[in-house]
Amino acid sequence: MSRKILVSVTLVMMLVTMVSTVSADPVAGCYATASSENIKEDESVTITVQCDDVLTSNDVFGFQIGTTQTGDIVAATKPSSYTPGTFSDAGTGATSGVITGVNTLEGLYAVSRQGSETVTAEDFTLGSFQLTAEDDLTSNGSIVITMTDADFILSNNLGAELTGWLRDTNDVTVTVTNIDLGWLSGDMEVRSDVTAISATDNIDFVLGDQDYSVTSIASYTNTFNMDSAHQYQEEGTPIGDGILNINASVDMTGHLACSNVIDLGDAGAAVDVDTMIGTTGTITLLAGDADDDGDIDNTDAAAIGANYGENTGDDKDINGDDELNILDLVHVGRNFGEVSGTCAGS
Repeated sequence: MSRKILVSVTLVMMLVTMVSTVSADPVAGCYATASSENIKEDESVTITVQCDDVLTSNDVFGFQIGTTQTGDIVAATKPSSYTPGTFSDAGTGATSGVITGVNTLEGLYAVSRQGSETVTAEDFTLGSFQLTAEDDLTSNGSIVITMTDADFILSNNLGAELTGWLRDTNDVTVTVTNIDLGWLSGDMEVRSDVTAISATDNIDFVLGDQDYSVTSIASYTNTFNMDSAHQYQEEGTPIGDGILNINASVDMTGHLACSNVIDLGDAGAAVDVDTMIGTTGTITLLAGDADDDGDIDNTDAAAIGANYGENTGDDKDINGDDELNILDLVHVGRNFGEVSGTCAGS
């Protein structure tokens, strides 16, 4: 009988221990944490130094912390200081005013409460800052935030150090996932295949989600400067496979349009548009598509003939002189039989 009782007690103790382990509170103490531990390149993450389950009987009144930030970080975007945390009263919601002794992200951050407020919150934030991951990765990277253990101090209201409140594991690592990310630099000239065109209503030039189109150009040509700050991100093939396809399309009033799919890859640097589309920085469009149907044939000649001598203000006025006549029709004859295709250069 006594052996059965002993076994039963042992089982109960094991069950209690298991339940206690599963429902245990987080380790008390202070540490660095991240708003996300996995971000993509060129994304930002907020780092917070916080304390959990610090009993109010300790009467935390001030602190000193220091961190180092290493890894794939855009140094130019790093803040110079911490965003202050708050001491708050969990019962009233009131926050305590603080005075700052020093606040440098690369050095120490020291803060004391001011006044005699009673603070009842056991979880509180010491400070936070935001970091941005680099955008030139070609493989996965990381950002590492290290608490400078020797600099960490909590103080009570009497200026006595509160020891043992820095967690053994207090640093945080954020994984930066490489994605196919590309951007273009340089100039691209879009022009007619004939210089006798005096004006054009539109030159449409679209690269992916970036629209460079212009209107009312008093010339047969226009040069487009690439916005090197505009980044193209993966939308089709798997991220990080080194393939970053975007659609390129070019059109001009009274001309055959052209289009390409171009692969920006994942070079981690700007790609010169000259190497992606056109030839030696130029895309040349063929004049004569008066009805804008993608080929130059008898229907274009008929469209001009049906409105001969008029000012239609559309694709039929190929040379942009506000009158349909032989100077437009000749382009149909010159490029007769041509169709829209890929964007070739001159």
